[in-house]
Amino acid sequence: HFMCSRQGTGRKKKYLKKHLNGHTKIIPKRMNCPCRLTVKTYPGVSTVLGKYYGDHNHDIGATNLPFTRIPKVIR
Repeated sequence: HFMCSRQGTGRKKKYLKKHLNGHTKIIPKRMNCPCRLTVKTYPGVSTVLGKYYGDHNHDIGATNLPFTRIPKVIR
């Protein structure tokens, strides 16, 4: 499976905040995006089967760059 980088829901944080009154707005990276590509191969068969679900439930392109792991120099 090849999945969108924003697939899943993320995990709960394992740390405690030092300052509970601090307000830091963090936009979650994971949005349970359904976009994925499934590829299947079988031994002895030259045919490759694939299924693509291309519907993202979030913006893509330049607005998605802050959520990628691409270094800022390359962006």
